[in-house]
Amino acid sequence: MKYNKIIGVIFSIFSIVYSINFIVNSKLTYRLESYFDIEYLMSFSPVIVSIILLIAGILLFINPAKANLALALFGHSVVEEILFNWLGISDSYYDLYLTIIFLIFGLTAIFIAYTDTFSSKKLSIKQAIISFIIGTLFAIY
Repeated sequence: MKYNKIIGVIFSIFSIVYSINFIVNSKLTYRLESYFDIEYLMSFSPVIVSIILLIAGILLFINPAKANLALALFGHSVVEEILFNWLGISDSYYDLYLTIIFLIFGLTAIFIAYTDTFSSKKLSIKQAIISFIIGTLFAIY
């Protein structure tokens, strides 16, 4: 197996396991007004990041040429959220072990996306800026 397939499987498995763990342990509410509460909605940010990681892992496994944008988006979202939490700009919903794992996965994803590790299509400047902006907005809010 190629390295891109191994990394894709690792990303996908971790994403599925963590998403299930978070959903099982989260407190879901059926009150309509809670859906308009930003704190309640942002408590699901780990699941959203895990879904982005799942998409990146699947794309890395199937077609690495199309995975770079998803990898960059995941990497920027995670690394910036952790960095902003450390700087006190925003709160993070990750516990310590998840912060360490997501930081490792995020830095790996950014490295793969920007260095064209698997001889896939490199990110364009437009895609890099878009992933950076979306990652920053996601990390701040």
